Amino acid sequence: MPQRAIDAMPDGVVLAGPDGRVELTNTEARRMLRLDGDGEGLPLDEVLALSDQDGNGWVQLNDPYGGLVTRTAVPEQSWLLPDGTEVLVAARLHRPAPRRPIDRVAVSLRSGRWRARLDRDRSDLVATVAHELRSPLTGVRGFVHAMLNRWEKLSDDQKRLMLTTVAADADRLSRLIAELLDVARIDTGRLQFHSRPVDLVVLTERAVESVRQSTSRTISFESDPSPDGARRPGQGRAGPDQPGRERGPPRRGRRDGDRRTRRPGVRRGDGHRRG
Repeated sequence: MPQRAIDAMPDGVVLAGPDGRVELTNTEARRMLRLDGDGEGLPLDEVLALSDQDGNGWVQLNDPYGGLVTRTAVPEQSWLLPDGTEVLVAARLHRPAPRRPIDRVAVSLRSGRWRARLDRDRSDLVATVAHELRSPLTGVRGFVHAMLNRWEKLSDDQKRLMLTTVAADADRLSRLIAELLDVARIDTGRLQFHSRPVDLVVLTERAVESVRQSTSRTISFESDPSPDGARRPGQGRAGPDQPGRERGPPRRGRRDGDRRTRRPGVRRGDGHRRG
């Protein structure tokens, strides 16, 4: 392969011959390994100045020219450059024929930043999921233990309130688990989507109510009906949990302390209609 084509590759490439000396490097490999020249003729272990957490070198640990005569590759591994930067290194061991000595070692190097960022995202997801599952589970355990320890002292209204709260937290746990399963199915491509019109007000109300149950903050939600009072697209259609049920436009005025609806053209606080 021409040097120009190898230099155009996004990953670092190092080729070594049967004597364990470097024959070719590309621009990215020289940049990552901080080589003064092209490294041609130098021993492979000298050019690949890589180490693991224990200080072992790549050539020393993997021994690309030794081992089983059936070896054809070194799987991708995480290694550290002299400045501490993580790189992912893999190698192909070329043999002129099966069970013959290795005549060329091709090593590829690529940055490990993307995988590190992916690992951090996964850790953040696990922490978020654990927190979301722990919150309702803590409520369930607390009320169950309270009822077990003080059953005779609790009134019927108190028992009913505790059981209602436990049921709500259990439903929330079920929804969270179902959403996690959906995420897994999305990642594997086994979840099919079917587009259909929906009532955005209903969906937003459910989202607000779900967040309201898990936080102590006051959450306000406002929805504007269409000026002529006609139903917006998606209104009056069946929702996911209420098939066949029709809804009219949102009611005007204040419904409760947390949810407010506003008439179009009326600015809050001024009491006059905009022209």
